[in-house]
Amino acid sequence: MKHLVFQLHGSIVSWGKPGGDEQRPSFRAPSKSALLGLIAACSGIKRSDQEGQAELNKGLRFAVAVESIGEEIKDYHTALPPEKERTFLVTRKEEIEWGTGNAVLTKRAYRVDSLSTACFWKTDRSSGLSLEDLKEDLLQPHFCPYLGRKSCSPSLPFYPRIVDEESLQKALQIYWEQRPESVVKRKLVGNEISVYWEGSHPKSGLEVESNRRRSDQPLSRDNWTFRNRNENISFIQK
Repeated sequence: MKHLVFQLHGSIVSWGKPGGDEQRPSFRAPSKSALLGLIAACSGIKRSDQEGQAELNKGLRFAVAVESIGEEIKDYHTALPPEKERTFLVTRKEEIEWGTGNAVLTKRAYRVDSLSTACFWKTDRSSGLSLEDLKEDLLQPHFCPYLGRKSCSPSLPFYPRIVDEESLQKALQIYWEQRPESVVKRKLVGNEISVYWEGSHPKSGLEVESNRRRSDQPLSRDNWTFRNRNENISFIQK
């Protein structure tokens, strides 16, 4: 069974977690919506392309192995929205001139030095999806990829690989053996790695320690709506 495996490291990342308008928390592990959004951006699928977004959603399942959760930091963020939504504004000065004067205040959470390995595989409903094409898109993205928010750019190459193994656990371990060594990985990777995965893998090779529900299953990118899904939690000793 083929798996598309790649790494995610950022000086700062933010994996969106349900919150109010003022509080913008972050998961410790990458969310499904963030990873599908990253794949879509690399593949040139726009948010307005509901059919393309839905094809990724139904055609792919994923797991993510968190090697370092990173340290949480919080940012006090202000934004002054333009008064006329349809006005095309080029500079920040123009935004302020058009603004109502009612700034939006938020506290946004980020994680510093987060390192994870993402793994995707196809479902029976994947139709024309190709993991090989997605790999090439990660190497040469159509749109600029980011890790949760536009301000969070990748700090290391994705280094995507196709690993043909029956077991999800084995696919991850082979990838870790093949990827280039670096000071970042030696500093961040511990002896125990947390693995979060969807329960539809035919042979995970992982023992489910617990499970939880996460509200990160995309319904509409236009309306920014999500629904709950079940997620298994396992651990790998390195």
